Formats: sequence, C-alpha cells, structure tokens
Amino acid sequence: MAEAAGEATIIRGTIRVTAPLVFGREYISPLITDFLRSYQNVVVDLNLADRIVDLHEENMDLALRIGPITDSTLVARRVGQVSHVVVASPSYLAEHGAPVQPEDIVSHSVIQHTSLGVSAPWLLRDKSGNRTSVNISARFAVNHADAAIAAARNGGGLVRALSYQVDNDLRRGSLVRVLAPFEPEPLPVSLVRPESRRAIRRIRLLSDHLAAHLSKLPVMQPLTNVP
Repeated sequence: MAEAAGEATIIRGTIRVTAPLVFGREYISPLITDFLRSYQNVVVDLNLADRIVDLHEENMDLALRIGPITDSTLVARRVGQVSHVVVASPSYLAEHGAPVQPEDIVSHSVIQHTSLGVSAPWLLRDKSGNRTSVNISARFAVNHADAAIAAARNGGGLVRALSYQVDNDLRRGSLVRVLAPFEPEPLPVSLVRPESRRAIRRIRLLSDHLAAHLSKLPVMQPLTNVP
C-alpha cells in the first residue's frame, strides 16, 4: 500500500482528454474525478465535443471514440458498444401510433440532431436484415443532442439517438424505443490514444481506470431486441 501511495505522488503532469458531450458528462467526468483523488499531482483537461477530434492536430492524449477506428496511428482499446435507436414519447405514440416498418417514418413528425445533417437519411435494416436508408424530412432540427431528445420527450415526434443518450428516459418510461428489430449494427466504443503516447505512464493509468469501469456499465452492453 505504501509503495502504491509513493507511486501516486511520482505520477504527475497534464492529460488532455476528449469525449462526446453527453457521454463525457455522464460517464467520463465522474471517473476522472475518482482518478484524480488517487493521483494528486495529475491535471486532466477534458474537452467535450460532438465531433471527431483530431488527436494529433489538437494535441490530445486520450479520447473516447464511438464508431470504427480507421486511423492506424492510434492505439485503440474497445470498452463496449452502443446502438442507434429511434424513440418517441408515450403521448406522441398514443396520438400518432408507432411506426411498424422503417418506411413508416416518413408519415411521422421527425426531430433531427443536426450534427447528423438536417436531412441526413436514417440508416436502419430491412426485413431481410440488409441496411436501408430512410430519407427523412425533419419538422424540427436542432444542433444539440440533449435539445433534440428533450423535444421528443415533450411529444414533438420521433428522434434518432445513441442508446446511452436516452438510457435514463427509457428506464423511466418518458421515451419509448420503436423499430427495435430494424436497428443497424451496434457501434464499437473505444478508448484511443496516439501511438506516440503509448509509453506515457499517466495516460496509460487513466486509460486503465476508464476501461475497467466503462466496460462494466449497463449502457455499454448489447441491447435486447425488443420494442
């Protein structure tokens, strides 16, 4: 124990971390707070942004990345998966009915988070399990995921979100998942760092801490395929 405490005082320096806004706020920030209690000489600079941050260009040490990792200069460590889901409020579904097939979306009010593009198609799967694109015409477009989800919660229509973004709403029943059998393949969730940061101990220690806890989160596990 004394040896571990001594190492904690030796580890020092700044770690620059980036993560998606909602995920970072709900899961990464609390885990970083826990980490800093053990490493008093470490400083963490957390940047939350709903965009793909170039770790090299913006001098980042560690990132939480959702989706495939294609950059060979990054070291990736998978910690779970999330899914794209379509949800709506119980009041909206009571008034308008629930879509049964992907093509039913066109007859519904749609809320779009504009980081996806105002009129970007929604990727789902058809009856045969093949990918299909559904062209949508959003009645309400907003540039913030939380605001788009809040609009759906208030009865504004269907919204497409990542499963972790609506986990609390689904558990409370303030939003209902629809079209579950047609959801596309889950997206991998990874911790990534530049190859050049591989040997820096403080970064590896934080990565280990985050991975150990993130991999156990219920939101990082496969969804059951039920409506």
